[in-house]
Amino acid sequence: MEQARQIFQSGQRALGAGELAEALEQAKHGLTLCHAGDGDVHAALLDLQADVEAEIKKAERSKAEGRAASRVIKELTVNSAAAKQFAEKHARPSLRMHIEPSLDAGTIYSQFGGAPAVPKDFVWPKREDGRALSFLCQINLAEVHNFTFAHALLPKSGMLSFFYDTEDMPSGLDAGDRHGWCVYYFAKQMKVTPSEKIEGPAIPVNLAHFTIEPSYPDPIASQTEQLEEEACDDYDRFTDGCYEDAPYHRLLGHPQLILGDFFEECEIASRGIEWQHVHDDEELAAEVQACVKKWTLLLQLDSDDRVDFSWGDRGMIYFCIEEDALRHQDFSNVWLIMQCR
Repeated sequence: MEQARQIFQSGQRALGAGELAEALEQAKHGLTLCHAGDGDVHAALLDLQADVEAEIKKAERSKAEGRAASRVIKELTVNSAAAKQFAEKHARPSLRMHIEPSLDAGTIYSQFGGAPAVPKDFVWPKREDGRALSFLCQINLAEVHNFTFAHALLPKSGMLSFFYDTEDMPSGLDAGDRHGWCVYYFAKQMKVTPSEKIEGPAIPVNLAHFTIEPSYPDPIASQTEQLEEEACDDYDRFTDGCYEDAPYHRLLGHPQLILGDFFEECEIASRGIEWQHVHDDEELAAEVQACVKKWTLLLQLDSDDRVDFSWGDRGMIYFCIEEDALRHQDFSNVWLIMQCR
């Protein structure tokens, strides 16, 4: 009881200092040490948790309002009508994934790292040499379904889980990289539970939550080639800073590029053909180009020290999927690209 009281006082101090994540963690930890029958301390901890969660929601609303105001200001500073029309035409909604360093034990959330929620007969994915992949994150699709635009793109329930070889960090530029990552979709009826063991390099566990954010083609994306130089410069200024600060963890929408478009790389590598063959065969090159447009971003994960994500030299990894496969909820042929500076 005394320990719970001390934790409550520590949580109060953290709340007063604006350290919301620490305050929430203290409140939840204190609640694990006492019961409803413990009277005032238990009630005080519940009140503390409610106060902290209310402050977190208030802060998120404030951030969202600030982002919306910033986008309006940036849109007003775009002088080129062509740049404005381009942005409006190609804008796609996306979901930014945010990290909350707290997690209730035993509850299945969207999360980074930790133990994945999997079926009882789940076999941990491994590379050809037997090396286990790392579990990166999972998305509880029931949480995502709260966002209307996702209804037509993702299943309304179940779990989507992402694994990657965080030791070798395959780039996805070669067909031989295929077993360096895995994406699993576990439908609701599969009744997943947190895995009893973690194989491969472990990622620290953190809760993930989502906010909707418009996304636009990156200034170095191939789509921008249709803009004239002056409009392209104006569009570049528009996209510069129109997103919330890094890290850029993003579900759906447009990718933020480091080295240029990569959907052609997805098409060629996933087919298992050589770049030189495409270069030497005009008919094959035309066929590949016709298929590039069928690819879209599924998930983008940025380098982020909080969850031990470090892709090369502060790079990103992109899980890409064919739009038809996404419509049919088939995640068996997701292709990954890693880019770094």
